[in-house]
Amino acid sequence: MAYSIRHKARTRQRILEAANRLFVAKGYEGTSIDEIMRACGLTRGGFYAHFSSKGQLYRDALVHADSVDAVLGEYLGTAEPASAKQSPAFAFLAVDLSSKTPEVRATFTDAFTSISEKLLCHSSVSSKSAESRSLSTAALIVGALAVANTTDNPGLKAKLLASCRENAGALLAGNDRSKPIFFWEPMPT
Repeated sequence: MAYSIRHKARTRQRILEAANRLFVAKGYEGTSIDEIMRACGLTRGGFYAHFSSKGQLYRDALVHADSVDAVLGEYLGTAEPASAKQSPAFAFLAVDLSSKTPEVRATFTDAFTSISEKLLCHSSVSSKSAESRSLSTAALIVGALAVANTTDNPGLKAKLLASCRENAGALLAGNDRSKPIFFWEPMPT
């Protein structure tokens, strides 16, 4: 007996939600198809009725994750920030930051490009520097997620996310009042 379209859609949704949770917690390499299917009470055989590969699931889970607009709104201060214990659903970008897996790298590139393009809409600086600022802000957001996911100090995590949110907004608005000094630049004399 064939399942209804509605049943199949609900099952696919359960798989995506389980995959997203596990990818956030363990990354692409640390998460198996069997583990994802167990997390939603299904068998591995059912996986292939919905996805052709783990790479496709990874891509679809990222697309299924919180909308980029909502997450950017959170980090740019236009929405309520997540608590220090929560991670945005697409936080697995930060978990898989150094992956060598081609599917993960392609998904990361697409997601990062999407984030930086959405940031262009939030920028209030000239178009010449807007792209540079949007790329820097996207890197700031992903980097903040990576560091926040690594620390187990809730106070530090909250301060880090608040600081990055403030600086991301200032960068896009063109309000960066002083040039930061980076470790790779010589100190001013």
